Amino acid sequence: MSRKTTICIIALLVSLLSCSRKDVDRQGNIKLRGESEVLLSGKTEGDFIQKGNASWYGKKYHGRKTSNGETYDMHAFTAAHKTLPFNTIVRVVNQDNDSEVRVRINDRGPFIKGRIIDLSKSAAKKIGLDISGIAPVKLYLGSPHEGPKENRPRVRQESHYKKAWTIQVGSFSEFARARALVSRFEDCGHRVRIEKYEAMYRVRIGSFSNRSQAEHAMENLDLAELEGWVLEDKIK
Repeated sequence: MSRKTTICIIALLVSLLSCSRKDVDRQGNIKLRGESEVLLSGKTEGDFIQKGNASWYGKKYHGRKTSNGETYDMHAFTAAHKTLPFNTIVRVVNQDNDSEVRVRINDRGPFIKGRIIDLSKSAAKKIGLDISGIAPVKLYLGSPHEGPKENRPRVRQESHYKKAWTIQVGSFSEFARARALVSRFEDCGHRVRIEKYEAMYRVRIGSFSNRSQAEHAMENLDLAELEGWVLEDKIK
């Protein structure tokens, strides 16, 4: 084999190896292919972000650099998303079993069409995704002060609260708009309330003992042009 041929083969191999991350630039941004960027403008903690299929990645990438420069740890509660800002906390709900996990975005992906998020192995295991490999999920914006609990024990004060579910039908910066929406659902058969969070007024309907009840109630609401979200609602 000539020296020229050897050089060509080496160049080809280098090119092929570099293709694994060719869709991510030096700033850690992924090249979108016919997909829209997911924006967080106007979103607050608990708001719905996106729904679609989730997958996970593990040992093959363990120890490698993520798109934000960290070292990927398959035992940490992190995830890869195409456009969400790095360090965004996301609550991922597996629609097949209602399990959920909070993860921090530190990588770009998935690179397979039709998937919206890649979870670390530990995060996937917590919601049963490590078995099925892929599942439909909903993403909600988490609190930047909370972060994934990972291996930390549950806070004791959580025992003072009972898990419940509620339906959010709107979030407004103006109280008058929230109040108008409350009037629209006053005869829906469930309690309608306004909850203030920072500068936003959220309109929420009912308190249900499980997600299935809340989703069934939402199906019977006249949402018209609105989009309803079933959210976890802790009550004393």
